[in-house]
Amino acid sequence: MSPLGTPPPPGHHSCRPGLEIVVIPRSVELQAADDALSSLALVALVGGSRPTVTIADVRHQLTLFYRIPDDAFSISCYAPEDFLVKFNSRHDLEDVLRGPVPIGTPFFLVWKRWWRQSRASAGALKYKVLVGLSGLPAHVQRILGSSCAKLEEAPVTTTGEDRREYVVAGWCVHPTSSPWRR
Repeated sequence: MSPLGTPPPPGHHSCRPGLEIVVIPRSVELQAADDALSSLALVALVGGSRPTVTIADVRHQLTLFYRIPDDAFSISCYAPEDFLVKFNSRHDLEDVLRGPVPIGTPFFLVWKRWWRQSRASAGALKYKVLVGLSGLPAHVQRILGSSCAKLEEAPVTTTGEDRREYVVAGWCVHPTSSPWRR
């Protein structure tokens, strides 16, 4: 609400949902998990009129229609698709991916390979902003640059001799979409 008690106009930045872009540094463990899912996992989307389908229903279809042993895969609910199926063998994954769609069943599944960037979106980082980070130990200040996109230490003319606040210049989608206080 504004000071006068009237709601802000439509489109005002205070009405927008919070949006945050987070850079996750790649690690050996994260890459190993990515590789395993890329080679042995499928995502399934319930097609058609989207009836309610359970993990047991998916398991039943995989074991009866595709004739995959019950212990050869695991299923979990997954977003944005409906299910994530991890197979123990690439052969079973290929059988499902290339197999026909079951006919005469109460539901059908659309199968796709799991892909890390399936929900990624591209966007330009148009605004360069100065950000002050307080309370950081000196050794952390040097590490930050490797985890952030195009992070630059602010010029000495901006910060002077005072190093209680580490000031950096960084790029963002829009200044109002960044969480400045933590």
